[in-house]
Amino acid sequence: MNLKLQIISIIVSLIYGYIFSCLVNINYKFLFSKVLWFKIIMNIIFIIDCGLIYFIIIKYINNGYIHYYLYIMIIIGFSLGFIKTTFLRKLIPNIYRKLKRQKL
Repeated sequence: MNLKLQIISIIVSLIYGYIFSCLVNINYKFLFSKVLWFKIIMNIIFIIDCGLIYFIIIKYINNGYIHYYLYIMIIIGFSLGFIKTTFLRKLIPNIYRKLKRQKL
């Protein structure tokens, strides 16, 4: 893999980590539910979907070669995004309540 593909893969992994943290914060209510069977099903579906999306993106960029530094960049992107997007946990239920009131 040449240097250009490595840099593109690193940037995409960093952005993916940030987006993954946003999705975790949006789905926080479902991922940490009190109903055990619902939590298990939602976690399995969420992780499989996010993993498949990442592998499809990496396959498109560099034929699916995954190096350890790509995982490090996902973790860094997740950490940066998690700090900045924790407000989504409170925002999403408020939006849901407003939409529910409008329907009534």
